[in-house]
Amino acid sequence: MGDGKACAFGDGLTLWELMGKGVITLLLALLCISSRAQSSNVFDALSPGLQQFLNEHPAAGEVLSNVVNGDFANKAVRLVYFHPADQFMGRSHYQVTNNIVVISIGDSAVAADEFIELYFEVKNSEHAGEVQKLLAKILSGTTTRDIFAHQMLQLEFAACQATRDMLSVLKDDDAIVQAPLYKNHSECPDSFEEFIPYLQRIYAGHAGPLENFGRQFDEVQRSRGITNAE
Repeated sequence: MGDGKACAFGDGLTLWELMGKGVITLLLALLCISSRAQSSNVFDALSPGLQQFLNEHPAAGEVLSNVVNGDFANKAVRLVYFHPADQFMGRSHYQVTNNIVVISIGDSAVAADEFIELYFEVKNSEHAGEVQKLLAKILSGTTTRDIFAHQMLQLEFAACQATRDMLSVLKDDDAIVQAPLYKNHSECPDSFEEFIPYLQRIYAGHAGPLENFGRQFDEVQRSRGITNAE
């Protein structure tokens, strides 16, 4: 699941600023994907482990190819690998800069985990326009910390449900079912009311997406020169 912190940013907010210094180490250079040939280029940009996994699991490869082609037919996308500081800092995120969607996924010894997180972030990025509107409300002072955090979480909930539904189609693939991240995504609940306690179980004792969205609100407020925001 994504880190709940960096779904999409305005051009004035950098990934470094919102995630905190020293959190990530880039492992691969950004690769810009053309709008006419993303399937082959995205697959070329994947880690060797994930490329091999998709070659050996053609159903998963088809699922990923379909969602990439569907979502990025007319949009530029870049793929970045990073090394997660720990599992609770999040294994993936995306941002939008200069109309380019930058998807970052954590490197993993389990290729099926990379597959799950990449699919999740592609679906998550479908809401980039809505996120930009929510961020604009912070800048205009027309939303509150709590409302912003819950509205952002609702967008992530939609991506979680989409990933859960995708995994149900691949439930006969033992390699996917045994992946550490399969349980979290496959158990995404049906209602948003159940989603919050579900996340509290996953992140027990650690800051979860709701808290991190609140921190993102604070970061944007500080960019406006406002502190002690509610």
